[in-house]
Amino acid sequence: MKHLILLFLTILPPAAALRAQSSQTIKLHPQSKTPASLSQFGGAAAMNDKWIIIGEYGNNQGATAAGAAHVFDAVTGKHLRHIVNPKPQDFALFGVSVALSGDHLLIGAIGGGSNGQGEAYLYHAGTGALLRTLEAPSGSMEFGVSVALSGKTAAVGDQDADLGSGEKGAVFVYPDVLANQAPQVIVPADAMPGDEWGMSVALSGRFLLGGSPSHDMEKGAAYLFDLGTGAQLRKFTGSGNDNLGRRVVIAGGRAVLSAPGGDWPVADAGIVRVYDMQSGIFAWNLAAPDGHAGCGHGFSIAASTDHVLVGAPLKTEPNSGVAATGSAYLYDVRSGHLLKQIRLPARKTQDFTGYAVALNRGNALVTSLLADETGPNRGLAVLLTGQAARLGAHSLAVRGASAPGIVDARHGKFTERAINPSGYTVFCGSLEGAGASGGKTAGVFSSMTDGSYADLALTAGMDLTSLGMAGVKAVSFQNPVCNSFSMGVFQAKLAGSGVSPANNLLLLADNGTEVYPLKRTGSSDPALGNAVIASIKQVLQGSKNDLGPAVLVHLKTGAGGVDKSNDSALLALKTKGDVQAFAREGNLSPPGDNFGQIHRAALAVDQAVFCADLISPKLTNQGVFILNTTTNAKEMLLRKGDAAPGVTGAVISAFLGETVDQGNCVLMRGLITGQSITPAQKECLWRMPIGGMASLVARTGTQVQGMGGGITWSKFIQYWTVGGTQVLVHGKIKGPGVAPAADQVLWLLQEDGSHQVLLRKGDPLPDCGNLRVSVIQQIAVNTSHGRYTVRASLLGAPKDGDQVLLAGRTLGTSIALSSLRQPFPRLRKGMAYDGGDGVISKLAGFSWTPLLPGPTGAGANGQAQALNFQNQMVLDLGFANGINEVAVLNP
Repeated sequence: MKHLILLFLTILPPAAALRAQSSQTIKLHPQSKTPASLSQFGGAAAMNDKWIIIGEYGNNQGATAAGAAHVFDAVTGKHLRHIVNPKPQDFALFGVSVALSGDHLLIGAIGGGSNGQGEAYLYHAGTGALLRTLEAPSGSMEFGVSVALSGKTAAVGDQDADLGSGEKGAVFVYPDVLANQAPQVIVPADAMPGDEWGMSVALSGRFLLGGSPSHDMEKGAAYLFDLGTGAQLRKFTGSGNDNLGRRVVIAGGRAVLSAPGGDWPVADAGIVRVYDMQSGIFAWNLAAPDGHAGCGHGFSIAASTDHVLVGAPLKTEPNSGVAATGSAYLYDVRSGHLLKQIRLPARKTQDFTGYAVALNRGNALVTSLLADETGPNRGLAVLLTGQAARLGAHSLAVRGASAPGIVDARHGKFTERAINPSGYTVFCGSLEGAGASGGKTAGVFSSMTDGSYADLALTAGMDLTSLGMAGVKAVSFQNPVCNSFSMGVFQAKLAGSGVSPANNLLLLADNGTEVYPLKRTGSSDPALGNAVIASIKQVLQGSKNDLGPAVLVHLKTGAGGVDKSNDSALLALKTKGDVQAFAREGNLSPPGDNFGQIHRAALAVDQAVFCADLISPKLTNQGVFILNTTTNAKEMLLRKGDAAPGVTGAVISAFLGETVDQGNCVLMRGLITGQSITPAQKECLWRMPIGGMASLVARTGTQVQGMGGGITWSKFIQYWTVGGTQVLVHGKIKGPGVAPAADQVLWLLQEDGSHQVLLRKGDPLPDCGNLRVSVIQQIAVNTSHGRYTVRASLLGAPKDGDQVLLAGRTLGTSIALSSLRQPFPRLRKGMAYDGGDGVISKLAGFSWTPLLPGPTGAGANGQAQALNFQNQMVLDLGFANGINEVAVLNP
């Protein structure tokens, strides 16, 4: 037990006064039938929404140091039950490690079992019933030194296990801990005797993280494994005498690793390192600013999606007269900033505060192993509720706050929002207050100037004479889009002199320097033979900075020779509104037939994809085309009547939707017909690189690749093509064992043709106490870099915590690491946040626009985006104190 137990000897310097806490503080005490000093209450701790578990491994009931554990109510702190060692024997140390998942509790006893090699015990936390005893496998020495639970999966560490090649250590994984199955044994390929692999272990869904604190001459290491394949995904290494991996935690897609021998701020003070699991990139070093040599910072750690809590049980406060009182430190996980130092009252030498720590939804638990509050050296734990986190959001506008550029006007309700690649935004909203009189009831606000603030772009009621429209004013705004670095666009509904339903819609641009008109209904265009724009059906913007938006328009019959045979057009505009390229109904198409009605379009860079009818026989009278917005060249991709790619004996009968990505890959949704095609099998998704061949991605009524036999697609809700090599599909499924509570998936076709389900309705979320996904409410995807976010509701969660934001990335990792492409929780409703101005309130909700997929289901098709390639989102945030704001956040 080289590093396991801090016994009662080490003496260090002192501690300072208890810092005033703004949260509620609840003390938790041991309630044993045979109270005794040195029972080590607080030797281990775990917490979730319902339960707190505290180990008391030195409890003498039944035998010397047989051990015990205590169950408390996580909300009230009430002591619920005392669990004693079911097989009491001397120095079994039952309670030396504990883990929680839902109602299940796992307790380690490293000296238990017939040979003293250790055991672990699975209990129901609510009833105290023993569900299973895990006996030490052959070769074990200290089985139970660490334990972890995630749903049905359990992991038990043994730092000194010898499986035939020396005492390297081992981690034993039980995929279904309630089933009587032999464990899967995990040992890193480069493990060496003395590494102490398994001293620490953490589980999150399919991922296992374990520590080897003595690896490579005490440098230490931590290893991340995929339990689905058994593959090692990552190795994190220490340096010097860091002992990296002494403790490990997975939270919010981050790997949090302690290195109690780390040299910051002084040698051997101890540090904690935070890594992004998906990318493997180092994020922060967490270090106690008042740390000293040997203070043990990192002896214990806990983490959540918002916080990291670090124990330093040997911390001594200068000039206090007592040593090793201990301390704990609460950090912001998003920035690495220290939020609070936690010291407990009535401190004495060797209290060892911070010996164990736990975190859950802003509630922090800190144990003081030898505190005297209920008797000499009996131990104590303190629960500090409502610890606020820092959201790290950049607020652009707050409802009820003064609106820029309008005297005595306040922001009202926010409506549509969009973000560009730089993180600059354009958003619309209503105005309130005295300054909103005279028709100034709405505004468009933009941070296109430099991104740090949102200024007024245009307000309703403002005279537009400066834009060449004397006596005209805007009355409302809609459809902001800003997908390029250089400009954003939006639409204004007009009223005033000479304005009629025929000319009351204006498309404007904002380049950060000026706001100016691009196109207006009722105006003629020379590029179209002076045809007059009757309506604007669609506005799209690509990422190319020297081009304006693409606009799908309906033309007025009569003017410029327009009739029903040529009254639709797709216009690719220059930055000032002149037409750069266009496709028009009635003109010749690439296959030689004239274009018919142009229905819709999509745009990513400079290749606009559009669906148009063709003046040809009914069986071939529709197609999907490409318009090069720079050169005006056109190309046909697929046509109605073509053989359906990937479906033998079928032909394409209609197109339903299209999108395109920055890698010039097109994704098309369409219908097929054929002798053997049933109504349930007629909808398809086809992927086609521009200049390449079309291939079938998915088809309703057929097998969902990567899922169990007989599970088929029943509906495509939304779809994206990503990076020119991947496809994302949000769809409904049906088949054997598919219940309504699990009938939606977010599915990925990967670059090598393999597949995986990234998220499924009904999935448990380890970072949310294994609450299950109830509804997948929104999905945003940045198709250039594969970043995506999901807003989902949680089944069975309290109303103030029933929503979660998950974030993931499909690009940036190899196929070997593709399991890391799944999304991880990053934000949860109900968490208290400090806006940086001392105002603390719980997050009541968050969303982005559009709220629902469009009628075609085509995602990221050139319309407004909520997520950019830098992982920045523009969100509407609501708080329990009534604050509502538009903010940019990096989830």
